[in-house]
Amino acid sequence: MIKLSPKTQKIFNFLQEWQSEFHLYDLCHFHSMEIYNELEAEDHYLEKMWDVDLTKYFDDKFYTFSTEGGTGYFAFWHYENLQGEAPIVLLANSGGEPKLLAANLNDLVSKMIHQIGFNGGWWCREDDDQKPLKEPTAADFEDMYVEVADRYQEQYNKEISIKKAKELLEKDRRVFKERALKLIDFISEEEIENNIKKHPSFVDRVSQYDFKNNELYYLKHEIKNEEELLKILNVYKSEIKSEYSDTTKEHVIAAVKGNYPEYYKSTVFKNWLVALDKPISEKYIKEVLG
Repeated sequence: MIKLSPKTQKIFNFLQEWQSEFHLYDLCHFHSMEIYNELEAEDHYLEKMWDVDLTKYFDDKFYTFSTEGGTGYFAFWHYENLQGEAPIVLLANSGGEPKLLAANLNDLVSKMIHQIGFNGGWWCREDDDQKPLKEPTAADFEDMYVEVADRYQEQYNKEISIKKAKELLEKDRRVFKERALKLIDFISEEEIENNIKKHPSFVDRVSQYDFKNNELYYLKHEIKNEEELLKILNVYKSEIKSEYSDTTKEHVIAAVKGNYPEYYKSTVFKNWLVALDKPISEKYIKEVLG
């Protein structure tokens, strides 16, 4: 069982308490967070989410504390040589993207205060996907306020206007912030992002899991030579070129660098990268994928 620092334990207790009460600013609705009644033991992510038991190859440990609306889990990520508090990651199911959300629980709550829906359905982006998430506009919130009004009516058997729903939600958000600020060190969004950068890339780490899983799944053993490395690399080449896969060249580079530094600068890997833009034959896809 994970042991939290006294500060983190108090923050976790606060989130539990908030969830146990009726609030229009509902954590499950706005952040897809359904906080557990108590901390879970170590999650079996490296066993149950892959074709192969990866606990034999990675020392990472995950301790879940919340579900993500049934599609994933929020967890404390303990990696090798972790210093200080464990960062918060999203272990996504159903092909969702894994994410490193915050450097610790303090920063996660700060993030909740800054943004409605940083992980839920109420976020929005500019047309350019590379730009950071923006607070939703008034138009973005319209449907949300209707749902808030419906929840109020269901709880109190009384209808309220959309304007009133907005006022009550904003009031409830202020109450959340006031109560949270008694426990957390509130920091800026820039500081939250800078603190995240102090930890390894979780996307790169998952790429390493994925590469090792495919290696053991297709080869039935660990890579022993460059020929076997190339076979797995071409599995990834077909994935990169598939419209149904989110795999990128960057994922493969991170996986090889992390798992096989001895092959990272090898000629076979360099040649594979050069040839990546060339088409792969249907015959080879069938041979590799069976």
